[in-house]
Amino acid sequence: MKLNSSPSARSAIRLVGEVAPSIVTAPVVDRLLHPRRLPMRDWEKPALASTLRVTFRSGLSGLRWGDGMGPVVLAIHGWEGRATHYRYLGEALQRAGYSLLALDGPAHGASPGHVAHPRLFAEAMIDAAVEIATERGRVHAVIGHSMGAGALSYALSQGLEADRAVLIAGPSGYEAVVRGAAGVAGLGPRATRHLLRAIESRTGVAPEDVDVTRGLRDLDLPVLVVHDRNDEFVAFSHAQRYLSVLPDTRLLETHDLGHWRVLTDPVTVEAITDFIVHPAAARTSWAAAA
Repeated sequence: MKLNSSPSARSAIRLVGEVAPSIVTAPVVDRLLHPRRLPMRDWEKPALASTLRVTFRSGLSGLRWGDGMGPVVLAIHGWEGRATHYRYLGEALQRAGYSLLALDGPAHGASPGHVAHPRLFAEAMIDAAVEIATERGRVHAVIGHSMGAGALSYALSQGLEADRAVLIAGPSGYEAVVRGAAGVAGLGPRATRHLLRAIESRTGVAPEDVDVTRGLRDLDLPVLVVHDRNDEFVAFSHAQRYLSVLPDTRLLETHDLGHWRVLTDPVTVEAITDFIVHPAAARTSWAAAA
């Protein structure tokens, strides 16, 4: 079953789902937990020649920009992404004297595994931050893009320590992601409820608990939320939800960059770098043009 089924197929799926929800939810569960390893885009490839490949104690792989001597910034990509997505931010932070360590999440990039979800991403960030703290001292900043941003906010609620955080084009809750997939697949109410509980059983955490409202209202660090007004994958309302919950938040609202070009646009990269390097100078809100 394709998630973007035809209208007639969606009607059949909805009917079957009310009687035998496990049949129609199984392909959606598979799609939500098993990422594809997609080909690298041309703009990412130079990152492999200018970085050092590192392996963390967890077995996960990553890339390092910088000589490892400056303050450390830890980053994680989004669903079906990889560390090379941080090429431009890595180069900018390196020029500023920082080191960016970008993880390949579980089942992504050069890291092992076949299953991924926000809890695994969050645990990967926490483990990497602890390892870095042991060897180099506390992580200076953390960055997440897309699902990585949602997982990062969950990691912060679970004890991840850093001096500041950047959430780029991220969903503010995992339940919305799961319900969105259910809607695309044409699942009805009963099948959607079954899907939510199936995801909880497979991941060990209820989707509704991976949410910015859980444990982050008293977060004691500045956060930069970066989101394009016309993001085609994660609605801008998620950025507004972050702003309504997190106590010390700045918004970088972009226009006509979509979900991906926020990572490559020079103005946006400069603003993110400035927030990390000079947080005291950051304004409450930006409006970055494409």
